[in-house]
Amino acid sequence: MAEKIRPASPAGPWVTVAFAALALLLAAWPAAQGQAIYDRGAIFAGQWWRVYTGNFVHFSWSHLAWNLAVLLPTGIWLERRWPGPARGFQFLSPLVIGLVLLGFAPRLDVYAGLSGVVIGLVTLLALLLRMTSASDRWWANTVLLLVAIKLTAEGMKGGPLFAQFSAQSIRVVSLAHVAGVIAAAGIFSLFYLRNRQRRDRITAFVPDEDNTER
Repeated sequence: MAEKIRPASPAGPWVTVAFAALALLLAAWPAAQGQAIYDRGAIFAGQWWRVYTGNFVHFSWSHLAWNLAVLLPTGIWLERRWPGPARGFQFLSPLVIGLVLLGFAPRLDVYAGLSGVVIGLVTLLALLLRMTSASDRWWANTVLLLVAIKLTAEGMKGGPLFAQFSAQSIRVVSLAHVAGVIAAAGIFSLFYLRNRQRRDRITAFVPDEDNTER
């Protein structure tokens, strides 16, 4: 009797939970915030970890709450269904965002927030749904359109659409959001190419029924 193959169980969303926990820890620990925030001067003085950790610092509890409200459900869904691209994006996107800001925003002295990572997660989810599920393609296209509208609206307004900051001088850094979307597109492209190569290898070993001896 053939052994019954059990479907693989969903992956645990441990990276998403760890990201949320780190952001909450830094929000509750002001001294650590000061050592983790993206600070251009400190980075060029040798504190390179700030390029990455600055994404986990937030300027207010409202700032953090809005980011977590999207990060947790989106990240958990992604990580459980597509753990490879989800975790690849989560690990790499803070670095990509920090390096993009370092290289292309020379006047930006201080930056904080997971919003670039979050909008990238949403973009990655929409792209993966669009690729793998024809029934969800309309929904995925709608999400991508909303992402484009959000980026445009923030660029025109210059301030946050939802979060409240303690200082009026704090502005939205649209470049960080664009960097998050670019990181998502890059991870998606790698995942797509890998899946396509796998399908091509499988197809190459499948015999052509027309040429099979009967």
